[in-house]
Amino acid sequence: MKKMKKFYVLHGLILSILILVNGCTSNGVQNEPLVTEVAADPGMPYLTEDGYLKPCDLISVSEWQAFFEEAPLFIEEMDGGCRISNQWETRSIFIGLYSPEKALQTMRWFTQSLETESNDPEFLFQLREVLTNQTDQNIRGLIDERIRLYEALLYRSERIFVIGDYAIWFSYHESSTNILEILEGETYIRITLAGFYPVEARNLALDIGNTIIERAPLDFENLFNFNSTLSLTEEQSPTLETGSPELGFISANPEEIFYGSLCGGESANIEVELNNDGLVNNVVMVYRLTSQVEINPNWTTVFMIPDETGGWVKSLNAEIDFSSYTLTDEAVVEVSIGVLYGVDRVYNSPIYRILQVNQCEAQSPDTITETPNP
Repeated sequence: MKKMKKFYVLHGLILSILILVNGCTSNGVQNEPLVTEVAADPGMPYLTEDGYLKPCDLISVSEWQAFFEEAPLFIEEMDGGCRISNQWETRSIFIGLYSPEKALQTMRWFTQSLETESNDPEFLFQLREVLTNQTDQNIRGLIDERIRLYEALLYRSERIFVIGDYAIWFSYHESSTNILEILEGETYIRITLAGFYPVEARNLALDIGNTIIERAPLDFENLFNFNSTLSLTEEQSPTLETGSPELGFISANPEEIFYGSLCGGESANIEVELNNDGLVNNVVMVYRLTSQVEINPNWTTVFMIPDETGGWVKSLNAEIDFSSYTLTDEAVVEVSIGVLYGVDRVYNSPIYRILQVNQCEAQSPDTITETPNP
């Protein structure tokens, strides 16, 4: 009897275990723990099922926040790559990873975009010459040819040996624009930073570039269509492309300021109005003081401030903003405006002589005691 009892107890225990096992392998919620035990292959999250690159997934949001050291950030796909900017649009980074099949075409596309940065006929002639000569050449040759184009736009260029198979660093200090171009095998990588200090930008670009190289898939396609017109004829007029910003007008208010004791009227506002300013990120002003005793080759760069009317303004003070120059009577302030727009583009205005600096004691008594207009 005791043996029979033990048999029923054992039989019941086995039956209970079978029921539990059956419940865990059913289609209910209990099945989830078994699924999680299977190691899932994440593959490459920055590739679509068709093998197209998702450039904004190459680097995570948290990684971008660490690079920028701020949040929130705005991320959007652009020009076959990804643009990341802070909420004030004062700093931005563009990254692009382009397959060997698209590398040369992409490079030519970015080269043609330099046309929007200058109206100078000589520069446009050089640009057309480079594109014409490189129609059937390789991307390495085109990179070397483009160095003189960037230098004509006042960029500094430097060969970088610590990343990729071939890399060039372009830096334009006046507008805080920096570009790192990398060839890794036959894959083309472009990193553009705007609003960062040059040394900071260089280290940041190298970190980002190494991250991209580490994660670059062996086989991928780019969704962006680079089949834009690349034929530039000499008859083509040197004008900015539609939608690009350009200088509407620039003025100084007042047109003369004074330095020295017993004077008012020491400050003037440089006022700028832009046309087609929808893509503008920042406006910088470069200036220098020239006189009969000094033509200083160094320029001072300052950021302008947007005003309530939609223009941009920057105040210059005779006693404060010309400390690196020799103040003399009837000195002239030369001003040029740089407009940072899009991802990595800069529009540079001509040089204007719109402000005069006078010595207070050299003016008539009426001028000295005159109250400046509010």
